[in-house]
Amino acid sequence: MFNYEGMDSLANEEDNFRVKYFLVLVNQTLASVKIIFEQITQYNEQFGFLYRIGQLKNMREEELFKHCEDLQITFTDVQSTDIDVADLCTVLPR
Repeated sequence: MFNYEGMDSLANEEDNFRVKYFLVLVNQTLASVKIIFEQITQYNEQFGFLYRIGQLKNMREEELFKHCEDLQITFTDVQSTDIDVADLCTVLPR
């Protein structure tokens, strides 16, 4: 009789731990990983063309200019910008 009651108590403690701690930790981890992948996707959209330096030689002028413009928009404040599109296009290896 004691063994059976002891098993229920142990099972309840394990379920309690699983629900209150383990599943909460898994949920938080998944949420954090999702945020990280969203950030990586955003960085890839902004800087992805620079990761493939070798492919810049094969990129059309208009496409490269568009990527440089998008990068300029990303780093433009209300009154100032840090990137000159024409200058960036000439500096990148072609």
